Amino acid sequence: MTSVVFCLVLYFGAYFAGLFFNSDNVGKLIHVLLLVVPLNLLTAASMGLMQGRLQFKDIALIDTLSQLVITASSVVFALHGYGFWSLVIGQIVGGFVVLIGSYALAPYPLKLMRD
Repeated sequence: MTSVVFCLVLYFGAYFAGLFFNSDNVGKLIHVLLLVVPLNLLTAASMGLMQGRLQFKDIALIDTLSQLVITASSVVFALHGYGFWSLVIGQIVGGFVVLIGSYALAPYPLKLMRD
């Protein structure tokens, strides 16, 4: 629930951040970077399972691979002229790498909870 409130505050506060920095790109940047939050939330269960099972080699593998992918994709997009957006794209791609890696090594069934 805290993450949802945090995302909503950032989403609606992005406009004011753009005014503060006198740039329209800041608001867009915040909106796109907010995509990383749900990716991190989806990986939390699988990463927690791996920690509980003491699969620290697997966690290190996922983290190392994601950092390599973040760096490589950011550099490639920067070389192709995407500017600061290359860093944003790198973070999103890295989030997907962690999501795929964590569910490949410790699958956790996702289901909606009903009260």
